[in-house]
This record gives sequence, structure tokens and C-alpha cells, in this order.
Amino acid sequence: MTPRTFKGFNGKAVVYPDRVEIERALSARIGGAKSSVIPIPQLVKVISKPPTRWLNGWVYLATDPDPAHLDYWADPPKTKIGGNPQAIVYTWFQRNAQAEFIAAVTEVFPEPSRRPTADPLLITLADALANLMASIDMSDDDDVDPDICVPWLEDVASTLNQLSADDRHRLAQIIREVASRESDAARQAALLETPDHLGLEGSDDG
Repeated sequence: MTPRTFKGFNGKAVVYPDRVEIERALSARIGGAKSSVIPIPQLVKVISKPPTRWLNGWVYLATDPDPAHLDYWADPPKTKIGGNPQAIVYTWFQRNAQAEFIAAVTEVFPEPSRRPTADPLLITLADALANLMASIDMSDDDDVDPDICVPWLEDVASTLNQLSADDRHRLAQIIREVASRESDAARQAALLETPDHLGLEGSDDG
């Protein structure tokens, strides 16, 4: 597939077979907007709003690693679209480019039925690891000696760091799914912090 470029109001999007690159226009960069590269394997949903004659539309490429992604599951998204590096804005006069961009991304983005599902063994191991981490995190120092458990957890994090970035992001997503099923608010919060504690989504992934 030849890379295809779609110009938007605050930059242009280039669709490759394995990724989408969003390159910001100079005016957008001056305003603080950042360019980004979205690997197709990390893409979980394409969310869009068509432009009208009075309001701009947008396309947001939601990925699990995106720190803001939870804000965007709402309809409409709660966080400002224009400021997200994984979103691009389109005017009324660019509505055809927006539609063509969505079609191009959809072409390389596998349908949910064709996407690999997590192995039950992986889900079980991720559940056990996340809940162990949460139990330690919620324990008092009198119950669990930090001088003993911290080196153990550092060893676990070091081992997981040997995984590819895609696999670490996948593990983080499974852990968040585990957290979403937890009814206890305090424990759910501890589970949600587990990916960070294990260094699964470090700033050097991209």
C-alpha cells in the first residue's frame, strides 16, 4: 500500500500499512500541538465527528497507550480534541478529505472479529500479577516490609521490560480490563496504577 496523505486544519495525516503519522502544521506547533505516530496494532477505535458549516469536525485515533484515552470513551469526548496528538481537525471545506482519511484508516485497521484475542492463560496470569501488586500496594509497612518486597517488584518490572512495546501495551490493557471488573473502588484504583508501577508504558516507547 502506497502511503496516503490527508490534509486537515491543524496538520496532515499520512496512512501507512502499519502506522498513521500525524504531522502538525507550523501554526499548530506554535500553539503547542504535537505530532505523533500511531502504530496500527495499538489502534483500538476510530472516533470521529463530521464538520458542519459552523463547527469543525475531527478524527481521533484511540489507542490504549494514549494517557487521555479514558476521557475519550465518552460521547462526545470530554477532553479537548484539538490538543490531543492523536487527533486531527477538519473544516467543512475539508470534509471529503476527512471521509477519505477515515476510509484509509479503516482499510488497514483490522475488524474486531479479525483482531487477535488475549489468551485465557495470559488473562489469568495478568489478573494474578495485578492483584498481587494491588495487595502489596494496599498493605501497611508493618504487614509487608518494603525493603523486602520492593526488590522483588523491581525484578518483575525488569523482566517485563524485556517485552516488546506492543506486548507491554497489550499487558497494560488487560490489567485495565481486570481493574474495570473490580467493584471495590480503592482496589480498582490500585489495579489501575499497576501498569505504571511495572513500567509497562514508559515515555521511551515511541
